[in-house]
Amino acid sequence: MPAGIARASRVGGCVQKSGRTTGQTVGEVKHVGCRLSLEYKRRGRRGMHRVGFSGLVRCTSFTEGGDSGAVVLNRARRVVGLHVAGSRSSSFFCPIQSVIDAFDERGWDLEVVTTKSARRRPSTLPC
Repeated sequence: MPAGIARASRVGGCVQKSGRTTGQTVGEVKHVGCRLSLEYKRRGRRGMHRVGFSGLVRCTSFTEGGDSGAVVLNRARRVVGLHVAGSRSSSFFCPIQSVIDAFDERGWDLEVVTTKSARRRPSTLPC
């Protein structure tokens, strides 16, 4: 369980997630504040449509398809974001504060459940 929420990630920082496809994996932050454009199949229709994202964090590749939506934690096990996309060379996450702000703007409730006990465990991340 996460130890809390972190407001920012920095280049060179170590992050981790536990995803449906790849389980627990680790990555290194390479760029903060990047843009990404993705093509998705139109649901129930022919063709593709493009969706743009901005303000994302790019990391070394530590995810695969099916890991989207996984909570991304920093070395201190604080939530820094939600995984949104990946490739063979990079993984991307949306900063958690952006997610919280988007929920607030729409009047939706969002609660990030954390525990203080997670802070006491030493970090064993390799990066």
